[in-house]
Amino acid sequence: MNRTTVSAAGEPHEVYVDVLGPLRVRREATFLHLGPPKRQVILIRLLLEDGNAVSADELCEDVWAGRPPASALSSLHAHISRLRAVLEPRRHPHGKAEVLVSEPHGYALRIPPQARDAVRFDTAVSRAQVLLREGQGRAARRHVEDSLAMWRGAAISEARDYPFAARAAAQLEEGLLAAQELHVSALIHDGALQQAVSAAETLTSRHPLREVGWGLLMSALYLAGRHAHALERYEKLRRYLAEELGLAPGPALGALQEAILRHDVALVNRLLQCDAKGMQTGLTARERSHGHGPVPDLGRHRGWSESDRGTGVDPAVSGVQDDQRFTDRYLNRPAQLPADLGYFTGRRAELAQADELLRTALHSSTPTVGVIGGAPGIGKSAFAVHWAHRVAHHFPDGQLFANLRGFDIGGAVLEPAEALHGFLTALGTPAHNIPDGADSRAALYRSMLAGRRMLVVIDNAWDEEQVRPLLPGMPGSVVLVTSRNQLPGLVAAEGARVLTLGVPPLEELHEGMALRLGAARVSAEPRAVTELIELCARLPLALAIVAARATLHPHFSLASVVEDMRSTEGSLDAFAGTDVATDVRAAFSWSYRALSTGAGRLFRLLALHPCGDLRIAAAASLAGLPLGDTRALMRELLRTRMVVENDAGRYSLHDLLRVYATELVYCEDSGAERVAALRRMFEHYVRSAAAASCHFTHSREPVLPAPAAEGVTTEHFPALLQAMLWFSAERQNLKTLVKHATDTGFDEHARQLLRSMREYLSTKEDHPQAFAKSWTAGGLARDGLDTVDLAETYSDGGQRPLASALARCRRSIALFRELGAPRREAFAWENLAHVHYQLGEHEQAIRCYEAALGLLCDVADTEATVSALTRLADAYRAAGDPDQAQEAWSRALKLARSGPRGDQIQTVMRRALPTRRTAAHGKLKG
Repeated sequence: MNRTTVSAAGEPHEVYVDVLGPLRVRREATFLHLGPPKRQVILIRLLLEDGNAVSADELCEDVWAGRPPASALSSLHAHISRLRAVLEPRRHPHGKAEVLVSEPHGYALRIPPQARDAVRFDTAVSRAQVLLREGQGRAARRHVEDSLAMWRGAAISEARDYPFAARAAAQLEEGLLAAQELHVSALIHDGALQQAVSAAETLTSRHPLREVGWGLLMSALYLAGRHAHALERYEKLRRYLAEELGLAPGPALGALQEAILRHDVALVNRLLQCDAKGMQTGLTARERSHGHGPVPDLGRHRGWSESDRGTGVDPAVSGVQDDQRFTDRYLNRPAQLPADLGYFTGRRAELAQADELLRTALHSSTPTVGVIGGAPGIGKSAFAVHWAHRVAHHFPDGQLFANLRGFDIGGAVLEPAEALHGFLTALGTPAHNIPDGADSRAALYRSMLAGRRMLVVIDNAWDEEQVRPLLPGMPGSVVLVTSRNQLPGLVAAEGARVLTLGVPPLEELHEGMALRLGAARVSAEPRAVTELIELCARLPLALAIVAARATLHPHFSLASVVEDMRSTEGSLDAFAGTDVATDVRAAFSWSYRALSTGAGRLFRLLALHPCGDLRIAAAASLAGLPLGDTRALMRELLRTRMVVENDAGRYSLHDLLRVYATELVYCEDSGAERVAALRRMFEHYVRSAAAASCHFTHSREPVLPAPAAEGVTTEHFPALLQAMLWFSAERQNLKTLVKHATDTGFDEHARQLLRSMREYLSTKEDHPQAFAKSWTAGGLARDGLDTVDLAETYSDGGQRPLASALARCRRSIALFRELGAPRREAFAWENLAHVHYQLGEHEQAIRCYEAALGLLCDVADTEATVSALTRLADAYRAAGDPDQAQEAWSRALKLARSGPRGDQIQTVMRRALPTRRTAAHGKLKG
């Protein structure tokens, strides 16, 4: 069910509010960003009134915790306005609000009950109680498990420190506890006795004074054939109450103990059915109201007959062969998770993806494994621990945690055998019973996890082989692994789900900074906060370090922190922490030191590339390695998250990793090595651009660079389409490379790049302007050669519109004449002739071709002369003068036969053939 309102425009909006954990508001499937914490507290305060109005004065008093400032009322109105804009974005500014409404006595939040997760939770629990009373154990279990899955953490956590929310939070938590008790009862009713024992163990460990939990635990143990353990739990509670409170267990528990001593299964069942009459000592009215309903004769779940009861003999005991082997199995419920990060915020989409692991675990026939990946400092461990705390209540048998130290500064990797020793100890295995070998430990570990629901968090893993011995062998448990390395083996063999963390969105990082620095400080300098986030390249670890520094100096303005960071831009000094765990450079170094020598060198050299990304051929040229070797090294960098593959075949470095690589390349590689790498890189682009530009030339071939130097890889383009796609993808990079080449002293490479770019840009309408802009940006407008290239740009006769092309061609002729470059001037005349030809001005075209031929005769360029004569013949034929056309073709054919290119003969013959059939001379003279 959902919340549906209708705006003034008649458009429906579905709004849902979730408070069983951090506050969430969503419209359909989209989570809404509510803004700063104070605004969320206002929404919670209104939500707790169930649609009743709250006066503005009361809101100010409650939201500012009894100390509202003078500006509280105006701030409240501003927050209400912002909330309305979020909840009803399509509402007219002056239209009537439908969700957060104004009443004569204040404000009210109109959210239907079933649009709130707390109401849906109570509904599901109540339905489970009814089903349990009707004897439908499996259906009741399903409903109560669905209700428990709604919980994501502490209820209304944003307002827990406010007095107005304390009672509501306590009631919600009490409802959770009652539902957990109902869950145990449903498990017993469904015959899932081992799971019931585990769930009851969790209840008694967390709430040792609630006798309902102890009664459920004793009943589950007894009905599972573990009557000695049931009596032991009673004795444990009796001693605890006597020592701590001077009390004895209530009469209901005493009666249950007597029933277990006599093996009176009927009495045990009656006590479980006792609802409001049983086990009431020390319980609250709410606990009694959540009784567990009648339970059928559970003896049949163990195969007991009427003759077995009351005899003092439990035939099921002999069938539990492993009872002694794991005597302490349920006495130890590990809770090894590290403390949750108090400032964790955001990652809503990723948390929702991680929640899928829970749903998978419920229906999977194999253990469920998730892998959290991402670059160093991206927040993998914090995310895993936070998520684990959110879902811990779904794992009644406990949580295990191990840091495998795969990327540890000291290199002390935790071996699987050591991790297994820690797990087995946490599960209650005495040290003298833990086997020596890793395989034997893994086998015992899998046996102890069989039939249990455990959450296992494996942090900072190096590879699959370090993880596999720690995986359970049976379904029911969930394993969450974090690693900087990709772990494809776990995906292929164990069916692991992969969740890769990227840099968080800007709004989530703003929320995190507000938590760390305080909402007031952040809202006072929003622009400085945004600058800090961008200077940290949105890396969570870097932001945490900078925020900690700002917190230690609350009198510093955030703008001054930004200024201080800008003074160290280009290095990682601004992100140096007080210890290696909070130092960005140290975090990066753990991954860098784990690389092979070749991969480390490639990582360093990538920093010399000035652009955002590059192709594998460019990386190969930087390193001076064959493509195959470079691909293997790039795969290693990808596995360790040191580079990112943005698009198929394009690779980049995170901004701060680029800074780190730059520091390394200037420390570890000599100046000569850096210059050589730059030369190979520029030559790669020069040769690749020249190869691509060949597909754009028509009247002449481009001048190719000298043979490639050793270690340079050139892109190849078998067709025009591939050349165009390459230029399109590299266009911005080529402009950057031109400037970088001039900045680093590779002027000739810059010129050659621009010449090749000209051929591609000639297909664009803004060709001369774009070329001139790139030329000027490259800083190359300094000598006569620049004029040559600019003249060639203007001489492109294929420009549209044609009238504009005429002026450009004439400008290029003047420039080449001024430079004393007759061959280039001849080409410009040909281009001008071509434009006249396209305009139907054949006489002008003939004069231009004849001017070009006069210049070409002076430079003795046979190949170019043949081409010009052929085009002159075309112009004569178009002008209606076949005799002159025939003469021009004859001259062209004679020159072609004497020249080095035989293919020109066929070209001339094909062009002449139509006229030969109609020419007055009847045949072509040789």
